[in-house]
Amino acid sequence: MLNPPLFEDDLLNLAINVYADPFFASKRSDEWYTPYDPYLIKVKNCLEGIELDPASCYEANRILGADRYYTQEMDGLSQAWDARSVFCNPPFSLAKPFLQKMIQSYRDEAFQEGIFLCNAATSERWFQDAYNYPMCFTNHRMRFVDQYGNIGKANTKGQVFIYFGTRLERFNQSFSSIGRVMVSV
Repeated sequence: MLNPPLFEDDLLNLAINVYADPFFASKRSDEWYTPYDPYLIKVKNCLEGIELDPASCYEANRILGADRYYTQEMDGLSQAWDARSVFCNPPFSLAKPFLQKMIQSYRDEAFQEGIFLCNAATSERWFQDAYNYPMCFTNHRMRFVDQYGNIGKANTKGQVFIYFGTRLERFNQSFSSIGRVMVSV
């Protein structure tokens, strides 16, 4: 699906406008959009744009501005993630399968570079493979935007941005101001 044209002034306004997507109305605790400032600015800077968001919707993508995105109805987990760059902030309850798909797609060279955002579930078995990739553990709890455009309270867990790519210095420069960037040795 192609991203509709959006003026830069609209980006911040979208973070506080009411969303009207009825599908997400029943998923209040699970569907949260990534705030544009500062997080998506950092993602876009690091990746030099976002070609694909495999776990999105029309309203979320109006903030994100990916060239293409998959909705729940399109089932991003069953689609090919062929793209130059991928950003994925899946519903919290689907972090495990989306992270597994992100790792496998990167290993299969479906995309060149990507960033995955999720709760820092460091003790969970599904999270362990993520340690093979550079990460930025945020130094604060993020406040996400709900489906109605309201900025939520601080999350009850810390978050992590997991980087897939070869430009480690660019990732570090983009994210070190919001947390600790770590690379497994």
